[in-house]
Amino acid sequence: MKIIQVIARFHLGGSEQVAVNLAHGLARRGHECWVVAITKAKEEDAVGEGLKRRLASADVRVVEFAGTNYRLAGFSGAVRLTCLCRSIRPDIVHSHTDRPDFAVSLAGRLTRMNLARTIHNTVLWESHWLPGRIAETGFRDDLVVLISEGSRRAYSDLRQRYGLPESRNQTLIPNGILFDDADRLDRTDLVRDFGADPSRMQLCFAGRFTHQKGFDVLLDAVERLSPTVRNRIEIHAFGKGEEGDNYMNRARHHDLPIRFHQPIFGISRLLPAFDAVIMPSRYEGLPLVALESLVAGVPVIATAALGLNEVLPVDWPLTVPSENPAALARRLAESAREEFDMSDLGSRASLWARQKYALEPMVDAYETAYCKFLEREPALAVRKNELLTTNPSA
Repeated sequence: MKIIQVIARFHLGGSEQVAVNLAHGLARRGHECWVVAITKAKEEDAVGEGLKRRLASADVRVVEFAGTNYRLAGFSGAVRLTCLCRSIRPDIVHSHTDRPDFAVSLAGRLTRMNLARTIHNTVLWESHWLPGRIAETGFRDDLVVLISEGSRRAYSDLRQRYGLPESRNQTLIPNGILFDDADRLDRTDLVRDFGADPSRMQLCFAGRFTHQKGFDVLLDAVERLSPTVRNRIEIHAFGKGEEGDNYMNRARHHDLPIRFHQPIFGISRLLPAFDAVIMPSRYEGLPLVALESLVAGVPVIATAALGLNEVLPVDWPLTVPSENPAALARRLAESAREEFDMSDLGSRASLWARQKYALEPMVDAYETAYCKFLEREPALAVRKNELLTTNPSA
């Protein structure tokens, strides 16, 4: 198969990582794959460059459309994507997140193509009603991949909001991650490379500095901690985003035990150096950071946010209500006072996550979904014998 994965840009983001892992896995199975970014990052991005290197290792073709204006990317991306599709005639064009959805939806009106998309979140088109409607009206019986029950409900609610029927082609495929236990970093590396204080409990936040990720809730929680507890912990925040400067200024002003770092590619290698990972999110899809942490045996202190709650083991004791800094402060204090057996929690969570969220079963499921979809909804002439050649199990 010829498959195009369409993303917003090569940068820090779980949906981008899923798209890259999917393209990498499919290319290794003999499929011809592209990853198309509808915009370029405004500045060099270590995570983005790492994603492109991963794709190059599997001979996946990378296309970045010119321009950094994210608002115009939906329109300009649609035109450029149309030209690309007319040139290479892909079997599947697969979109990831809202702006790519908008571009792919418009491109689908300009040239015939088989459309697929993954619903990566539990809140969709929250503040852009009209662009959302324009995008959604272009999708009819596309292949819809849902990563969690929360994303399933979000997709259903979105279609109802616009008075549109749901696609007949839906499938649930949880995110998967690569289990690479080699070359893990440890506390020594954290001290040497990031200035960690080895006498303190080391906590990690990794994600975008946006309203969704709830870093402001974490700041509220840390401000509530007693001086004694503050002196027992150190939080390392790896991220960037529109709220980053505000968060850093606030942390400095209140002398909070938080160190800020730029995002790094392959953060999963560093996670074992921490005692726990903090996820104060307001909502999620099926977050990779949580999966990577649990697989690595690192407990996650997390909110019970929609999407995030599906990643955690049943009755996970480190869960707190979302948007509740007082509850998060209590959990941080309890953790600092060693009221939880973090080693035992990490071991149990690792076994649980490794059984549910492996990467290869995710790639298997997508490959099967593509083949079944092309048999049912062939907008383009797809040679069935070619599909069987590249996918003997189909």
